Amino acid sequence: MISIMEEIIGSISDTIEVEMKIDKTRHAGERQSRHDNLYISDAIIKSALDDAIAIIAKNLLLDTININ
Repeated sequence: MISIMEEIIGSISDTIEVEMKIDKTRHAGERQSRHDNLYISDAIIKSALDDAIAIIAKNLLLDTININ
């Protein structure tokens, strides 16, 4: 990674709070229990989102995501 900055100009000292609301369609709700022996609970979905948000936020802050 090439950086054009010659010096560190600051740092983040506050935490960033991310709030999420999960809205599911009826179809999505049906897909949660599509297997006879497995139900994907809302807690599992929330946990996956928590993990993903942390990874995405870090990559955005480090400018390693190519949006194009």
